[in-house]
Amino acid sequence: MRDGICMKQKNRFRRFFVLGLLMISACSSVHKTGENDLSSVSKESRNLAAEQNASYVTEVTFEQKSSSLDKGARDNLIELLNRAKASGKIEAIKVLSWSDLDYPSHKHGTLPKGQAHLAEQRAEQIKGFLKGMDESFSVDTFNMAERPSSVSKLLNTENAKIKKSLEVAGIAHHEDDRQLPSKSGKAVVMVILKD
Repeated sequence: MRDGICMKQKNRFRRFFVLGLLMISACSSVHKTGENDLSSVSKESRNLAAEQNASYVTEVTFEQKSSSLDKGARDNLIELLNRAKASGKIEAIKVLSWSDLDYPSHKHGTLPKGQAHLAEQRAEQIKGFLKGMDESFSVDTFNMAERPSSVSKLLNTENAKIKKSLEVAGIAHHEDDRQLPSKSGKAVVMVILKD
């Protein structure tokens, strides 16, 4: 009888322990490239981060027509930087921001000017917040409401390379009609550590 009670208590403890671990890992939305956790960072963003040699990646979600960072987004960025700093020296941070519409496809060309401005404001909000934490951070922003120019493609600039990587990773729209996950209203923040 006593052994049966002890086994029930052990089983309850195990279930509680496993449930606690799952809750902790599911609440984290900062993803270390190569880790297997239950984060809210999309597979496409993790693939992009791996392709860019980023050690950490997170996603920020914005309210419609807003470029303000809410408390959850700020906390997420603080966690991202704290984890990255604990692992090494930060070399660069890349911020890719979308407007309220998806990245323009080759077929559709451009988005309305207001959308490009909104994506730029979102990127600048994140950059300003990160620089406010440490002025020495090198933060590059990429406006995902605009396609790279012909000159940018010809010179193979970082902007053109990033946007090509997004197409390869399945984030940016292609000529075909595949159903790709929407990044509208989001930003992807990647941290690259020094070797």
